[in-house]
Amino acid sequence: YLVKGIQWKNRIGNEYFGANADGRYLLVGVQVKNADREERMIPPFKLLDENGSEYEESSDKMYLGAEAPLLKSLNPGVQKKLTLLFDVPAEHHYTLQASGGYWSSDKATVKLN
Repeated sequence: YLVKGIQWKNRIGNEYFGANADGRYLLVGVQVKNADREERMIPPFKLLDENGSEYEESSDKMYLGAEAPLLKSLNPGVQKKLTLLFDVPAEHHYTLQASGGYWSSDKATVKLN
């Protein structure tokens, strides 16, 4: 996993097909590569704040289209750029948590702001 950047938004989509954030949308650009020998599903990501609260990805990511697929598998050696979407309070400091896979206990974190 490689974090490519972050962006804050109040709204995603366009004027006809989109959503407004309840808090603020935090978009996290990541690059994912399957370094295994067989196809793997990209596991879900979480955000953690400085108080230990956990945030799941927003279901509003459907408004981002192909850059934020709901379920995606990668073949060995294949990489993909994704945008993760979280609807969170803007006043916290966040860390992105990635896992080694659905059945893995391995986790890695990256401070975002």
